[in-house]
Amino acid sequence: MKHKLILSLALSAAILSACNGDTVQEPSSAEGEGTESYTTGSYQLHFSESLAEREEETGEASETEPEAETTAPEETEAEQTEAASVPMDALYRYIDLDFSLRAVFLDDDLICAPRSNDTGIPLVCQYDLDFYDLKEDRIVNTVSLPENFDVTEICAGSGNVLARVLKDTYDHQADKFVTSVAVIYDDFSFDIIDEPTAKDFYFEHYGHKISEWDIDLLCVDGEPEVIVPGYRQEGDEFGHHTKSQTYMFPIDEDRFVYRTRGNEWLPGFGIYDFKTGTAKNVPDSQDLFPIGGIHDGKIYSVKTWWDGFGTELYVTDTETLETSFFMDFPLELEFNAWLGYFMPENGKYILALKDGYKVDNTIYLIDSDTGEILKTYDDVPKDFNFYSIGTFIDDYSIAFSGTLDTESKLLVFSLDELHFPILSIG
Repeated sequence: MKHKLILSLALSAAILSACNGDTVQEPSSAEGEGTESYTTGSYQLHFSESLAEREEETGEASETEPEAETTAPEETEAEQTEAASVPMDALYRYIDLDFSLRAVFLDDDLICAPRSNDTGIPLVCQYDLDFYDLKEDRIVNTVSLPENFDVTEICAGSGNVLARVLKDTYDHQADKFVTSVAVIYDDFSFDIIDEPTAKDFYFEHYGHKISEWDIDLLCVDGEPEVIVPGYRQEGDEFGHHTKSQTYMFPIDEDRFVYRTRGNEWLPGFGIYDFKTGTAKNVPDSQDLFPIGGIHDGKIYSVKTWWDGFGTELYVTDTETLETSFFMDFPLELEFNAWLGYFMPENGKYILALKDGYKVDNTIYLIDSDTGEILKTYDDVPKDFNFYSIGTFIDDYSIAFSGTLDTESKLLVFSLDELHFPILSIG
């Protein structure tokens, strides 16, 4: 399956860009409050091919919906978990990519990394796209985009299209936003589409074409159709009440998780279902950030006012939408430390990355059933400056963007799965 793997390039999810949502009064007229559903009218589900259902999704929904629990249990003295410390040894390697933005992982072990070049002309940019093959461990080709094609977002393509690249920048001379799309083909040629529509910039979810366009999520299998609408409040000059929709990750071939973004607040997340043509907001999900992956029919999220940092994790049942407390990180964090969470698509485990100002980098392997810390990797390179952006390459390998000695690199960390029968494939 091809689906979107890291889209936003202009503003990284690692930037601390969200404040306490309690300081913003949410308008009563906003669409999508509570459990309200959106319908897609005449839109009918169809697939290019039949795909097997996941084993995790075979459980039936409860007949009754218990009252949602979103409050952590009363504080008790946390037990200090005795987790074995594991030296990293050969568990990580660097990929030398001089990317100035974020790398996008395509199918077939291919990475697309944008790189900005100095044109020598003020306010004139020029980008190259380096395509790096993980198996061959080298850049196999470079595509040079025209001058002033400023890379805003990249998404993985399908068929004979490797990637689609969006330019959406403000032209100060023309006093307007200028939008173009570059379509990169598998022979590394490309076309430029000026004044594109949502049908020109999309990614796929099990054969469905989805476009994040303006503040909405659209299906562009046929004529563009809004499936998860955003919201703008009339007269809101600075967009403090604006809600934008973002695709997060698949639940199965029929459903996916979307996140609602706000201006310095986290309105919540929800589930879209192609079979019913409805988008349902998860109740009480404000300030909860989905960390990715589905396990035992549950969505895992971190309670935060930032973009993915915090110590409390919650789980949401994909059938009942009930949210309950899962765990609080059991180890005391030193001052200036923070935790970022990452979960593979199979949901078998959770990785927590501890980082911060003058804080030793540490990676924790967490059991997604019990919340127990199974292993501690405390030999993470201390001289690597994490951007806190992690993307799984496969079930056991994750790539982190960052810098080493001021040079941009990817740090690829692989779990030593030979030592973990509980995590073995199959």
